[in-house]
Amino acid sequence: MKPRVLSSLVAGVLLAAGAPAALALDGGDVRVFICDSGDCTNGRGTARSVVSKLSYTGNWRNGKSVAGETYDITHPLTPGVTYHATYAANGLQDSGDMVFGNVFTGRHVPVYVGSYAHVDNPFAKMQVPVPKRGRLDMGQGIVYTGRFEYLPSKSTMNSGLVQGVYIFFGTVTDTEDETSETGLYVTDVQMHSARPTFFKANASYLVKLQKRYQEELSLARTEFAERESSERWRGALGVVGRFALALATGDLSSALKGAVNEAAMNLVSGMLKSDDSKASVEDVTNQAIQSAAAGDAGAEKQLQGIVSR
Repeated sequence: MKPRVLSSLVAGVLLAAGAPAALALDGGDVRVFICDSGDCTNGRGTARSVVSKLSYTGNWRNGKSVAGETYDITHPLTPGVTYHATYAANGLQDSGDMVFGNVFTGRHVPVYVGSYAHVDNPFAKMQVPVPKRGRLDMGQGIVYTGRFEYLPSKSTMNSGLVQGVYIFFGTVTDTEDETSETGLYVTDVQMHSARPTFFKANASYLVKLQKRYQEELSLARTEFAERESSERWRGALGVVGRFALALATGDLSSALKGAVNEAAMNLVSGMLKSDDSKASVEDVTNQAIQSAAAGDAGAEKQLQGIVSR
């Protein structure tokens, strides 16, 4: 099988956007991965991420990782070194080595080993795999051993980047100086797959972090609600448009024309008065049609026919 080639233009867009699809191991996704050798669809092959530069060798099923199987991972900055990881049924890493191989890492490749959490990102509306309890070797003589936490960031919604803040409590060891210190450390907002840059936490920063996170959650709920409401209204206006087209071009009886007008206005009125979380456009449309038909099964069938065109 010939390697699949990703154009430099598309690769550049994915790098700029952070390519959220890369968070799940999907070697068959030609937007993110290049199959360097073997079969990366249904067989054994090596898929290389254009985002992280990591290469994954293992068995693929329908282009995706096989749950529970071990994959060999290599990175161009650490030639001769092979890492190993397994992935859950959802494609997210659940054991083994997590390699922070993002292109912005620099000359060192941090590697985490330990347990993992799959955190819901309310801004990207997806789950992301993150360290939970274990050992993060920064690749430059600094090792973090302890408990990790991850807070997603709203920047995901506008930039396309999957971003967040890492929090760590435990022991930081300088293996060169043979010194260690235990405490609470945090990062600023950063790309999910980028090298974590920790600094000592202080009350002032934690207050700002708490306030920002809670404000972002509130803003995200409002923004997502507005997006979903806009989507619902686009659907409703599509139905109204079909009613209008039927009136303009259809050979309808006077009674049916009146029912069409009634159904269209019932739909608009129902949408305005409905609770977005409880009624779909389809539900409101059906209610509008039933009310307009006023028990006339034939008229209701004709109105449904107009909607389904």
